[in-house]
Amino acid sequence: MGDDSLVYYSSVGDFTEQNKSKEHELDYEKLYDEGTIFKQIQNYTKNVLLKKTFEGLNNNLRKQNFDYQYSGTTVNMIIISGKVLTCANVGDSRCIMATIESSHTESRKNGKDNSIISENTDHSDWKCIVLSRDHKPEFESERKRILGFGGRVEALFDTETHKQLGPYRVWLKDQNVPGLAMSRSLGDEVARKAGVVSDPEIREIELEHQDKFIVQGSDGIWEFMSNKEVIDIVIPYWKDNDPTTAC
Repeated sequence: MGDDSLVYYSSVGDFTEQNKSKEHELDYEKLYDEGTIFKQIQNYTKNVLLKKTFEGLNNNLRKQNFDYQYSGTTVNMIIISGKVLTCANVGDSRCIMATIESSHTESRKNGKDNSIISENTDHSDWKCIVLSRDHKPEFESERKRILGFGGRVEALFDTETHKQLGPYRVWLKDQNVPGLAMSRSLGDEVARKAGVVSDPEIREIELEHQDKFIVQGSDGIWEFMSNKEVIDIVIPYWKDNDPTTAC
């Protein structure tokens, strides 16, 4: 992985796309298309540009002809510029990368901000590098923000057995809505009153020759499969140059 080209990939809910960048004027009020938001990246810091883009995406939803009060989506986006991979994530979609272990895999696992971790796989010489963090409301930093907005973070419980039913969810202070099971998203207007935000969490890592493939997916995958399981499934298809069958 890694050359002089500029490519972005994104997973929006269950929709995934890949685009090469083309030259257009930036317009944050429009949905990103054809990779144009990165053509003028030299004029902006990456973090500011990405945050403005996600803000524009969320604002654009308010202009659409559908009810976004209780509807929304996750976004997991990666940009590969030369040898640098940047991952911007909102919600509980996830991005992982498979790498062949080298003598300094451990030294790069935490990235610049101690946020990128590596995990073992069943293939002895392979590692899984986790490039994004699921935004769950029970995480301390997310919970603190939600409580600060006057929201609640609670799970549902069976009234007879008192056992927890499902994940922790976000609720308004005095109403049992919306019950969103993530702490960041695009859309979900009612949840914003309880502290759900559309700010992306951004992580960066320098790609190396032993980095072999990337998997992006929504929570429909990660709810039932571990990172290790996904990587172990894909490795044989990667060796056969058959990503379609792997999917």
